[in-house]
Amino acid sequence: MKLYLSIFLSCLFVLQISAQSNMNAKSYIGVRGGANIANLTNTHGDAITDFYVGGLVTIKATPMFHVQFEVDYSRQGAKNVLERNNRDMYALVKPFYETDIKVDYVDFKILSKFQLKDVNLVIGGGGGILLNTNKEKYNDVDVLFVLGIGYDITKKIGVEARWKHGLKTINKTAYKFSNSYKSEQDIVYSYYYRDNIRNNVFQLGVYYKF
Repeated sequence: MKLYLSIFLSCLFVLQISAQSNMNAKSYIGVRGGANIANLTNTHGDAITDFYVGGLVTIKATPMFHVQFEVDYSRQGAKNVLERNNRDMYALVKPFYETDIKVDYVDFKILSKFQLKDVNLVIGGGGGILLNTNKEKYNDVDVLFVLGIGYDITKKIGVEARWKHGLKTINKTAYKFSNSYKSEQDIVYSYYYRDNIRNNVFQLGVYYKF
């Protein structure tokens, strides 16, 4: 966890230096943060509300077209996920139980930004590095698609709404784990084991440009 946090802070520092060294290219840096409304596909769970926070560097290629680089810390997951009880002796009494899944990422994104007066549209993608989870059988890397809209309240402050969707299965399947168990009965069969789980996040937040 400390290693990933160091990487996150280092990336923010690099973004700041990059922006300062490209002032002649009409670049600027900023920070962004807000609420995540997150869920995980194929888990039959409920959405959770958490937060995201990060930094950005924007390079103005033209007055209307910008390229934006972002590094964010994002807390995601789902709640009330139905997991199959892995003990046969309880199957008839309690075949399922509810559990919460938490996944925290550092996201690295490259976005195309279209500035239309006070409104801006962003589209792009990137990757996420898993920082922390309460489930041990998840992949360390996610691949992201991002689509969003923003509104500049002032020259420095704005509000944004985004959709961030995972393009990669984040859970390791029971098949991948079959060699880790003594017998097939030892594998925990659950929705998030068998199905392809992907992150699905709506973000509502603010940004500040320095």
